Amino acid sequence: WYYYHDYVKLSEPDFMTGYLEAATRANKLDKEFTGKNELSKILFTDEYGQPYIFVLLAKKSSPYQYQGGALSKYEFTSKISAGDLDRLDTLVVAGQKAEMFDKKPDETITGAAGDVRFRIYYPKNHAQK
Repeated sequence: WYYYHDYVKLSEPDFMTGYLEAATRANKLDKEFTGKNELSKILFTDEYGQPYIFVLLAKKSSPYQYQGGALSKYEFTSKISAGDLDRLDTLVVAGQKAEMFDKKPDETITGAAGDVRFRIYYPKNHAQK
């Protein structure tokens, strides 16, 4: 009981809770913003570890696709702030430590303990379909 219930909540960073869900959602949003609303960049936090692994899994990319630039639209960084929301055509996937001040996310992804692990912000110059 402790291992599957309590431990997983206490050790969320070790389990990288929410990463695959955030990567899957970013991939889906990339497909939804098409045509003149196409995203040019997906700014994704690396606050919790190596996010590109989860993005590759979410996109179901092969090693050949990875080497061929499957992640060219992604920018992984630990420094995301409210100023990044002004970037045109950019979807922002921020972690807990990002200084977003009073900016309300369009979506959140929670962990096993119920706390917000990821905050997703749509480009303000786009309308979601």
